[in-house]
Amino acid sequence: MKAIYKNKAFLFITSSHFIHKIAETLYDLAIPLLVLHATGSSLLMGAMYALGFFAEFLVSFFGGAIVDSVNRKKLLMFISTL
Repeated sequence: MKAIYKNKAFLFITSSHFIHKIAETLYDLAIPLLVLHATGSSLLMGAMYALGFFAEFLVSFFGGAIVDSVNRKKLLMFISTL
């Protein structure tokens, strides 16, 4: 157990995941604030935040089932072409 914190790969993956989560949270906050600044409407800001949350929910809810049902090789080739 002592070697897990000395493992550079583990520290790299953990720190990159932490930085990614911070950036994702800031992005999720910034988009509705940009809508508020551009339109001045708090109703549109709330709608934008709700739509973003709903889109993430749908992708995470159905994404696993879709990924499990398709050929992984074809899926990776498709994703790499985007």
